[in-house]
Parts: sequence; structure tokens; C-alpha cells
Amino acid sequence: MKLLTTWLALALVFATVGHAQQVDFDEVVLPVGSSAKTFEEYAVQRAYVNNVSNRALEGQVAISDLEIKQAKRSWLDQVNANLNFSSQEQEFIGPFNLGGENANTFVGPGYNYGVSFNVGGLINNKSRVEVARQEKLIAESKRDQEKLQLRAAVKTRLEMRDNAVDVLRIRRLSEIDAETNYQLVRELFEQGKADFEDLAQASEVFHRAVEATAVAESQVRRAEILIEEIVGEPWAELKVVKARMEGE
Repeated sequence: MKLLTTWLALALVFATVGHAQQVDFDEVVLPVGSSAKTFEEYAVQRAYVNNVSNRALEGQVAISDLEIKQAKRSWLDQVNANLNFSSQEQEFIGPFNLGGENANTFVGPGYNYGVSFNVGGLINNKSRVEVARQEKLIAESKRDQEKLQLRAAVKTRLEMRDNAVDVLRIRRLSEIDAETNYQLVRELFEQGKADFEDLAQASEVFHRAVEATAVAESQVRRAEILIEEIVGEPWAELKVVKARMEGE
């Protein structure tokens, strides 16, 4: 049953992953100790290292390696060697009995030796090794699929923040324009060159711009919190790395 389940799971992996074997997963997520060239690569690498579930996936791959080694050595379990000591006196006649009734003989306690083989177990050993290899392949496929999903999630959150920063930049410019216009209308109103409706309208536009800027700032902070959640490190530290790598 275990063998059937393993082969079915492997077939599912091949069907869903498709050309995934052509992907260099060391480029999807840089190995520990490798230097990232971009902040995106750095963030993905740190997210993978800091994620506890990913450590479990790496552990499953390591366990699969051990299971392959154990399966390769399992043929030894099919060989049984027996050595029994007999206290009863036994007579052994040597191979070079040249003469004499008792010549080249030994009477006394002895040992019985025996070796047995489980032929079926030896034949099935190759299958056990192959099952262990396929289980390792499944474990590696799960790990690699997690790498793809993690990279996509990190890139999405980084892009969300970049978009939020762009929106915030526009909102701040709009707020400056609205404030400038409000100050101008107020001066005209004080000079009697604008009526109260003009002043009220300019004031409303300005306060809406201030509110829109506050919302945009909140969206930026929310995006940074989502990045902190998936990477596992404070944005205050990440932005220092980002500034250094991108020359900001």
C-alpha cells in the first residue's frame, strides 16, 4: 500500500510540476551564504531562511537521503549468521587421518555454524531503494514548489509597497498643490476678491488632499508590515539594506 501511495504521489508531482526540472532552484532562492545582487533576491533569501516550515521541508529531504542509505544497506538484514556452542562431546575426524584408530581425531565440545538468506528480501531490496529515491524526489519537489510560491509572494509584497510609495508621492504633490491653492484663495478672500464659497471649496479640496495623503501613508506602512511578516525581519533593517543595494 505504501509503495502504491508513493507512486501515485510521484505521478501527481510530475503532472503538476511539468517542466520544473529545468528550473534552477538555487536561482529561485539563493542558497545560504550566497550574495544577493538585488534587494529582491536578498528579501527572498531571508524569507526562506527565516520561515520555520521551510526548515521542515529541508529536514524531509535530509531524512530521505538517510532512508536511501538505509535501503541500500537493508540487504544485510536478509542475511542471518548463526553460531551455536554445543557442550556435548562430539567426535571430529581430521582430513589427514594417516593411520591409527584414533589418529587425527578430536573429542570434546564443539560449535555449529549456519548462514541463512531471505531470498525474497534480497530481491525486493532494489525496490526499496527505488521507493526511497522516489520519496526523496517528492520531498524535493515539495520544497522546490514552496520556493516558487515564496518568491512570488515576496515579489508581490515588494511590488505592492513600490506602488504604494508611488501613490503616496502623487498624493503629497496633490496636497501641496491644494494647500497652495487654498492659501491663494484665502488671500483673495481677505482682499475681497473672492467670495466665501470659493474659500470653502478650496478648503474642502485641501482637507481631502490631506486625508488622501494620510490614507496613502497608511497603505505604505501596511505593505511594509506584510513584507516584515513574510521575510521575518523588521522593515527598518530591510530598508537599510535596500538603500545600500539600490543606491537610494
